[in-house]
Amino acid sequence: MSYFTFPCLLKATERYYINLKYSFSGASNRTLSFSTKVSTPNALNGQLPFRKRLKNTPVVSSIRKRVDELDLGKRTRRRLNNCVLNALKHNISEKLFICKLEKVASTALFDSLKSSDVPEFAFCGRSNVGKSTLLNLISKSKPAVVSNSPGETKRIDVYTLQNKINFTDLPGYGFAYAHEEERRCWLHAVQRYLCERKNLRLIFALVDSRHGFKSIDKEFLNFLDRYNANYRVILTKCDLPNADNLYRVIHGVEESLKARLHPYPCLLISRQSIQSIESFRKYLLVKSGLNR
Repeated sequence: MSYFTFPCLLKATERYYINLKYSFSGASNRTLSFSTKVSTPNALNGQLPFRKRLKNTPVVSSIRKRVDELDLGKRTRRRLNNCVLNALKHNISEKLFICKLEKVASTALFDSLKSSDVPEFAFCGRSNVGKSTLLNLISKSKPAVVSNSPGETKRIDVYTLQNKINFTDLPGYGFAYAHEEERRCWLHAVQRYLCERKNLRLIFALVDSRHGFKSIDKEFLNFLDRYNANYRVILTKCDLPNADNLYRVIHGVEESLKARLHPYPCLLISRQSIQSIESFRKYLLVKSGLNR
């Protein structure tokens, strides 16, 4: 009796495997049977699928308190009406963020960037994780292009806030609508930027709160650890998962970060939570040294 395993595409974005078993009972009688168990690659490697791992993750009271204070989770999800938008854009406690962000550089080559002494923060993450959306929420303006199609950001875009804080929107790693040669050029430019940019204060590694760490996110953090880069993980889209799942994703991400060079709690962001945006703005002021 022999066993084979071959891939079978059951969903558009996930690859599953079906175990095929055949047996011989004599020279002429051959029976072919399929096992009813369908397993994912993680299961074949001895790992549970993401949803099962999520159910086994405990809910920590301190994480629950953070989520509740920032008014996050799908339970509080609501349509953004004009009243909420006005509160988010105009009732800004820190006066600096009332100013508009201005794009000062856009290039595909690191050598084309001019040197600067202004404190700079970089946004990195998988394609379509919400980098441009977060950048637009920082101030009253919407300078970054937001699209439902992955890979909209194809250059190193640098924005400034009154020449006091700079923000860099980097091309997303992972899936993108671009040729292989173009993606290789992005990767080289981003690597040089993260390692050689002298005024770079902090790298924000954005992770989708619906999925937690994926293998490509871990590979990126391995790269940052290897070069001893200063970074902080941000969980985006925290209004999409329900509260219980969000508690568990945060716990899983922060447990994973404990084994890394920068084991700090992750920041939580939702475009529908004014509290989370205000908290992030205050964090930027502290890290840039402008809160004095």
